[in-house]
Amino acid sequence: MNSLQYKSKCLHIKIYRYFLRIVGFSRDNTSRNLFRLFQFAAYTTILVFVINLLSLPFSNGGMGEWGDFFGGVLNPLLTFLTFMGLLITIILQQSELRESRREFKRSADALIEQSSHMEKQKFENTFFNMNSFFNECVTSFEVTDNESNNMKGRGVFMFYHTQLLERIRSPLYDKYSPNDQVIKGVQSFIFHYNHEIEHYFTQIKNILKFIDASMVTDKTFYADLLSSQLSLYEKGILFHYAFGDKEYFELVDKYNLLSGLVLKHFTFDPREFNPYKSLTY
Repeated sequence: MNSLQYKSKCLHIKIYRYFLRIVGFSRDNTSRNLFRLFQFAAYTTILVFVINLLSLPFSNGGMGEWGDFFGGVLNPLLTFLTFMGLLITIILQQSELRESRREFKRSADALIEQSSHMEKQKFENTFFNMNSFFNECVTSFEVTDNESNNMKGRGVFMFYHTQLLERIRSPLYDKYSPNDQVIKGVQSFIFHYNHEIEHYFTQIKNILKFIDASMVTDKTFYADLLSSQLSLYEKGILFHYAFGDKEYFELVDKYNLLSGLVLKHFTFDPREFNPYKSLTY
Protein backbone atom coordinates (compact mmCIF):
# COMPACT_ATOMS: atom_id res chain seq x y z
CA MET A 1 0.00 0.00 0.00
CA ASN A 2 2.83 2.38 0.87
CA SER A 3 4.55 1.55 -2.41
CA LEU A 4 1.35 2.35 -4.30
CA GLN A 5 0.99 5.68 -2.52
CA TYR A 6 4.60 6.50 -3.26
CA LYS A 7 4.21 5.67 -6.97
CA SER A 8 0.98 7.68 -7.09
CA LYS A 9 2.71 10.64 -5.48
CA CYS A 10 5.64 10.46 -7.93
CA LEU A 11 3.22 10.31 -10.85
CA HIS A 12 1.34 13.29 -9.45
CA ILE A 13 4.57 15.31 -9.18
CA LYS A 14 5.61 14.41 -12.75
CA ILE A 15 2.22 15.42 -14.12
CA TYR A 16 2.34 18.65 -12.13
CA ARG A 17 5.80 19.55 -13.46
CA TYR A 18 4.72 18.83 -17.02
CA PHE A 19 1.63 20.95 -16.45
CA LEU A 20 3.78 23.88 -15.22
CA ARG A 21 5.90 23.68 -18.37
CA ILE A 22 2.77 24.33 -20.40
CA VAL A 23 0.96 27.00 -18.37
CA GLY A 24 3.93 28.49 -16.50
CA PHE A 25 4.59 29.03 -12.81
CA SER A 26 3.31 31.88 -10.65
CA ARG A 27 4.62 32.85 -7.22
CA ASP A 28 1.12 32.88 -5.81
CA ASN A 29 -1.35 29.93 -5.79
CA THR A 30 -2.79 30.63 -9.24
CA SER A 31 -0.89 27.90 -11.10
CA ARG A 32 -1.59 25.40 -8.31
CA ASN A 33 -5.31 26.21 -8.41
CA LEU A 34 -5.28 25.83 -12.18
CA PHE A 35 -3.70 22.38 -11.81
CA ARG A 36 -6.35 21.38 -9.27
CA LEU A 37 -9.01 22.45 -11.75
CA PHE A 38 -7.30 20.29 -14.38
CA GLN A 39 -7.22 17.36 -11.94
CA PHE A 40 -10.91 17.74 -11.18
CA ALA A 41 -11.77 17.77 -14.90
CA ALA A 42 -9.57 14.71 -15.59
CA TYR A 43 -10.87 12.69 -12.64
CA THR A 44 -14.48 13.62 -13.47
CA THR A 45 -14.02 12.57 -17.08
CA ILE A 46 -12.51 9.23 -16.04
CA LEU A 47 -15.22 8.68 -13.43
CA VAL A 48 -18.08 9.40 -15.88
CA PHE A 49 -16.39 7.21 -18.49
CA VAL A 50 -16.04 4.27 -16.06
CA ILE A 51 -19.62 4.60 -14.76
CA ASN A 52 -20.93 4.81 -18.29
CA LEU A 53 -18.79 1.88 -19.36
CA LEU A 54 -20.00 -0.28 -16.45
CA SER A 55 -23.62 0.59 -17.24
CA LEU A 56 -23.25 -0.42 -20.89
CA PRO A 57 -24.39 -4.08 -20.40
CA PHE A 58 -27.60 -2.85 -18.78
CA SER A 59 -28.38 -0.31 -21.50
CA ASN A 60 -30.98 -1.13 -24.12
CA GLY A 61 -29.81 1.60 -26.49
CA GLY A 62 -26.35 0.18 -26.99
CA MET A 63 -23.36 2.37 -27.81
CA GLY A 64 -25.49 5.27 -29.10
CA GLU A 65 -27.28 5.76 -25.80
CA TRP A 66 -24.03 5.35 -23.95
CA GLY A 67 -22.36 8.05 -26.10
CA ASP A 68 -25.27 10.45 -25.66
CA PHE A 69 -25.15 10.06 -21.90
CA PHE A 70 -21.39 10.42 -21.82
CA GLY A 71 -21.44 13.55 -23.99
CA GLY A 72 -24.47 15.06 -22.27
CA VAL A 73 -22.81 14.83 -18.85
CA LEU A 74 -19.31 15.87 -19.83
CA ASN A 75 -19.92 18.68 -22.34
CA PRO A 76 -21.49 21.21 -19.88
CA LEU A 77 -18.97 20.22 -17.23
CA LEU A 78 -15.99 20.61 -19.53
CA THR A 79 -17.36 23.89 -20.90
CA PHE A 80 -17.64 25.26 -17.36
CA LEU A 81 -14.17 24.03 -16.47
CA THR A 82 -12.78 25.58 -19.67
CA PHE A 83 -14.35 28.90 -18.74
CA MET A 84 -12.92 28.69 -15.20
CA GLY A 85 -9.53 27.77 -16.60
CA LEU A 86 -9.63 30.79 -18.90
CA LEU A 87 -10.42 33.06 -15.96
CA ILE A 88 -7.59 31.63 -13.90
CA THR A 89 -5.23 31.98 -16.88
CA ILE A 90 -6.17 35.66 -17.21
CA ILE A 91 -5.57 36.14 -13.50
CA LEU A 92 -2.23 34.38 -13.83
CA GLN A 93 -1.22 36.66 -16.71
CA GLN A 94 -2.25 39.76 -14.75
CA SER A 95 -0.21 38.59 -11.79
CA GLU A 96 2.83 38.07 -14.00
CA LEU A 97 2.26 41.47 -15.59
CA ARG A 98 2.18 43.14 -12.17
CA GLU A 99 5.38 41.35 -11.21
CA SER A 100 6.99 42.46 -14.49
CA ARG A 101 5.97 46.04 -13.79
CA ARG A 102 7.43 45.88 -10.28
CA GLU A 103 10.65 44.45 -11.67
CA PHE A 104 10.75 47.13 -14.36
CA LYS A 105 10.21 49.81 -11.70
CA ARG A 106 13.04 48.39 -9.58
CA SER A 107 15.31 48.39 -12.63
CA ALA A 108 14.27 51.94 -13.52
CA ASP A 109 14.88 53.12 -9.94
CA ALA A 110 18.31 51.47 -9.96
CA LEU A 111 19.19 53.20 -13.24
CA ILE A 112 17.99 56.56 -11.90
CA GLU A 113 20.04 56.08 -8.74
CA GLN A 114 23.09 55.10 -10.77
CA SER A 115 22.62 58.09 -13.06
CA SER A 116 22.21 60.39 -10.06
CA HIS A 117 25.40 59.01 -8.52
CA MET A 118 27.31 59.54 -11.76
CA GLU A 119 25.96 63.09 -12.08
CA LYS A 120 27.03 63.87 -8.52
CA GLN A 121 30.46 62.39 -9.14
CA LYS A 122 30.81 64.45 -12.30
CA PHE A 123 29.70 67.58 -10.43
CA GLU A 124 32.17 66.98 -7.58
CA ASN A 125 35.07 66.43 -9.99
CA THR A 126 34.35 69.76 -11.68
CA PHE A 127 33.68 71.55 -8.39
CA PHE A 128 36.93 70.45 -6.77
CA ASN A 129 38.89 71.24 -9.94
CA MET A 130 37.43 74.75 -9.93
CA ASN A 131 38.16 75.03 -6.23
CA SER A 132 41.73 73.87 -6.73
CA PHE A 133 42.28 76.44 -9.48
CA PHE A 134 40.76 79.10 -7.22
CA ASN A 135 43.24 78.29 -4.42
CA GLU A 136 46.14 78.36 -6.87
CA CYS A 137 44.99 81.83 -7.85
CA VAL A 138 45.04 82.93 -4.20
CA THR A 139 48.53 81.59 -3.53
CA SER A 140 49.87 83.55 -6.50
CA PHE A 141 48.86 86.91 -4.96
CA GLU A 142 51.67 89.19 -3.84
CA VAL A 143 51.56 92.86 -2.88
CA THR A 144 53.74 95.44 -1.15
CA ASP A 145 51.96 98.05 0.98
CA ASN A 146 52.91 101.69 1.54
CA GLU A 147 55.29 100.70 4.34
CA SER A 148 57.17 98.28 2.08
CA ASN A 149 55.68 95.25 3.80
CA ASN A 150 55.52 92.31 1.38
CA MET A 151 52.41 90.14 1.65
CA LYS A 152 51.57 86.94 -0.17
CA GLY A 153 48.64 84.60 -0.56
CA ARG A 154 45.61 85.35 1.58
CA GLY A 155 47.64 87.89 3.52
CA VAL A 156 47.18 90.40 0.69
CA PHE A 157 43.47 90.72 1.45
CA MET A 158 44.21 92.55 4.68
CA PHE A 159 45.77 95.26 2.54
CA TYR A 160 42.96 95.25 -0.04
CA HIS A 161 40.35 95.32 2.71
CA THR A 162 41.96 98.37 4.32
CA GLN A 163 42.13 100.16 0.97
CA LEU A 164 38.48 99.41 0.22
CA LEU A 165 37.15 100.67 3.58
CA GLU A 166 39.27 103.84 3.31
CA ARG A 167 37.64 104.63 -0.01
CA ILE A 168 34.12 103.85 1.20
CA ARG A 169 34.58 106.00 4.30
CA SER A 170 36.24 108.80 2.38
CA PRO A 171 34.89 112.29 3.22
CA LEU A 172 34.32 112.71 -0.52
CA TYR A 173 31.25 110.50 -0.27
CA ASP A 174 29.75 111.73 3.00
CA LYS A 175 27.01 113.59 1.14
CA TYR A 176 25.71 110.35 -0.41
CA SER A 177 23.31 107.80 1.06
CA PRO A 178 24.94 104.70 2.63
CA ASN A 179 24.15 102.61 -0.48
CA ASP A 180 25.61 105.17 -2.87
CA GLN A 181 28.55 105.75 -0.56
CA VAL A 182 29.43 102.05 -0.72
CA ILE A 183 28.99 101.98 -4.52
CA LYS A 184 31.26 105.02 -4.95
CA GLY A 185 33.92 103.53 -2.69
CA VAL A 186 33.83 100.17 -4.47
CA GLN A 187 34.08 101.88 -7.86
CA SER A 188 37.15 103.75 -6.68
CA PHE A 189 38.65 100.53 -5.33
CA ILE A 190 37.94 98.68 -8.59
CA PHE A 191 39.52 101.50 -10.59
CA HIS A 192 42.80 101.03 -8.70
CA TYR A 193 42.95 97.28 -8.00
CA ASN A 194 40.51 95.41 -10.21
CA HIS A 195 43.22 94.40 -12.67
CA GLU A 196 44.88 92.54 -9.80
CA ILE A 197 41.92 90.78 -8.20
CA GLU A 198 39.16 90.75 -10.84
CA HIS A 199 39.86 87.11 -11.77
CA TYR A 200 39.70 86.17 -8.07
CA PHE A 201 36.14 87.46 -7.59
CA THR A 202 35.13 86.15 -11.02
CA GLN A 203 36.15 82.66 -9.96
CA ILE A 204 34.07 82.87 -6.77
CA LYS A 205 31.07 83.95 -8.83
CA ASN A 206 31.59 81.16 -11.35
CA ILE A 207 31.78 78.53 -8.61
CA LEU A 208 28.55 79.85 -7.05
CA LYS A 209 26.81 79.85 -10.44
CA PHE A 210 28.01 76.29 -11.07
CA ILE A 211 26.63 75.13 -7.70
CA ASP A 212 23.35 76.96 -8.25
CA ALA A 213 22.81 75.49 -11.73
CA SER A 214 23.64 71.92 -10.69
CA MET A 215 21.15 69.13 -9.94
CA VAL A 216 22.72 68.13 -6.61
CA THR A 217 20.38 68.29 -3.63
CA ASP A 218 22.90 69.48 -1.02
CA LYS A 219 24.05 72.67 -2.73
CA THR A 220 24.53 74.46 0.58
CA PHE A 221 27.16 71.88 1.59
CA TYR A 222 29.40 72.81 -1.35
CA ALA A 223 28.81 76.53 -0.86
CA ASP A 224 29.86 76.08 2.77
CA LEU A 225 33.08 74.39 1.61
CA LEU A 226 33.84 77.46 -0.48
CA SER A 227 32.91 79.84 2.34
CA SER A 228 35.11 78.00 4.85
CA GLN A 229 38.21 78.81 2.76
CA LEU A 230 37.61 82.55 2.76
CA SER A 231 39.26 84.69 5.41
CA LEU A 232 37.27 87.41 7.18
CA TYR A 233 39.13 90.04 5.15
CA GLU A 234 38.06 88.32 1.92
CA LYS A 235 34.47 88.19 3.14
CA GLY A 236 34.69 91.84 4.15
CA ILE A 237 35.71 92.81 0.62
CA LEU A 238 33.14 90.49 -0.95
CA PHE A 239 30.43 92.03 1.26
CA HIS A 240 30.88 95.32 -0.62
CA TYR A 241 32.21 94.05 -3.95
CA ALA A 242 29.16 91.88 -4.73
CA PHE A 243 26.68 94.61 -3.86
CA GLY A 244 27.06 96.34 -7.22
CA ASP A 245 26.33 93.14 -9.21
CA LYS A 246 22.74 91.94 -8.73
CA GLU A 247 23.38 88.35 -9.78
CA TYR A 248 26.54 88.14 -7.67
CA PHE A 249 24.80 89.73 -4.69
CA GLU A 250 21.85 87.29 -4.84
CA LEU A 251 24.14 84.24 -5.03
CA VAL A 252 26.28 85.40 -2.10
CA ASP A 253 23.19 86.06 0.00
CA LYS A 254 21.37 82.87 -1.08
CA TYR A 255 24.22 80.60 -0.02
CA ASN A 256 25.28 82.65 3.00
CA LEU A 257 28.82 82.87 1.70
CA LEU A 258 29.64 85.58 4.26
CA SER A 259 28.82 83.44 7.30
CA GLY A 260 31.00 84.24 10.29
CA LEU A 261 31.68 87.79 9.15
CA VAL A 262 31.86 90.26 12.05
CA LEU A 263 30.05 93.19 10.47
CA LYS A 264 31.16 95.96 12.80
CA HIS A 265 34.84 95.09 12.32
CA PHE A 266 35.01 94.30 8.62
CA THR A 267 32.32 96.35 6.87
CA PHE A 268 30.97 99.83 6.44
CA ASP A 269 28.76 100.80 9.40
CA PRO A 270 26.25 97.87 9.42
CA ARG A 271 23.68 100.00 11.22
CA GLU A 272 23.41 102.03 8.03
CA PHE A 273 24.33 99.47 5.39
CA ASN A 274 23.57 95.75 5.49
CA PRO A 275 21.58 94.56 2.44
CA TYR A 276 22.18 90.85 3.10
CA LYS A 277 19.26 88.90 4.56
CA SER A 278 21.61 86.12 5.62
CA LEU A 279 23.59 88.47 7.90
CA THR A 280 22.50 90.23 11.08
CA TYR A 281 24.19 93.05 12.91
